[in-house]
Amino acid sequence: MRKALVIAPNWIGDALMAQPLFALIKARHPRLMIGALAPKWVAPVLARMPEISKVFPSDLAHGKLQLSARLMFAQQLKHEGYDVAYVLPNSLKSALIPFLAGIPLRIGYKGESRLGVLNGQENATLSTGPAVLSPGPGKIGRGAITARLLFDQLDSVNFPRSGYSGSASVYGSQRGLGADQAYVKAEADGMYAWSQGRHTVNLGFKAGTNIGGDPLPRYDLFQWGGFLQQSGYSTGQLLGGNLQFVRMVYYNKLVQQRLLEGVYAGFSLEAGRMGAPLVTGGPTGLLKSGSLFLALDSPLGPFYLAYGRAAGGSYSFYLFLGKP
Repeated sequence: MRKALVIAPNWIGDALMAQPLFALIKARHPRLMIGALAPKWVAPVLARMPEISKVFPSDLAHGKLQLSARLMFAQQLKHEGYDVAYVLPNSLKSALIPFLAGIPLRIGYKGESRLGVLNGQENATLSTGPAVLSPGPGKIGRGAITARLLFDQLDSVNFPRSGYSGSASVYGSQRGLGADQAYVKAEADGMYAWSQGRHTVNLGFKAGTNIGGDPLPRYDLFQWGGFLQQSGYSTGQLLGGNLQFVRMVYYNKLVQQRLLEGVYAGFSLEAGRMGAPLVTGGPTGLLKSGSLFLALDSPLGPFYLAYGRAAGGSYSFYLFLGKP
């Protein structure tokens, strides 16, 4: 290899954390010339890194396709003769330019997967509520084989305007690994966001169940309820052995300031079902609910003021800082 192109991250902090990668590439290929395509606010940082030979500043807006502009950059880079491209942002849009430029080897990632073994003890003592809710006596033994698959192509963590994400996990509790009970718990979730101007529609789902004949123990049931998780019910009010849930969230970006990433107003429509409930007489069947909210995407995280109501008449007000 003679020349490598780096598609740099969109944020200064991420670009700084990427420098060890540049140093490793340079150490393995001392004669390699590394160029970087970076947003104009990140370009000066990369230009000061000794591993980077050339920087191409771009005006590409975060979260937008801008196909004509990407074609223009691709034509420019095609004449540079790059042999390999390292695509650091985990989005398909970021991989377009090196593809259109005809760079033969393109290296990037779309997600992650994990496989491991868990072992230990957990305190399962009931702190509040009636004795019927007690998960078991004192400490419980944990021992399981766990697996998780994750992919994320969203353009924002808190208020995505485009992209998709999903995850799936399996927790296989085994007595031979020290667990008090043997069972298999599986769950999956996903999200898709689409925008037109200031308007965004966000679709999501979550599902979980036990696999095989062994039911989930009381200390590892699915816990649901709360804002955007069957709004109208209290946080964590719904407990059961299996869960199916879908939602549609609409939000409008009202204001954008330097201090605040955005100010949003929106609503949600939600439907779900909690099977094998722990408490008899609780909400059963198809649960319908919705919410209205105002939100700020602040440097400390998302801040919400919301009202949720369920079809059965339950309602809740929410005021919190953090992701639902």
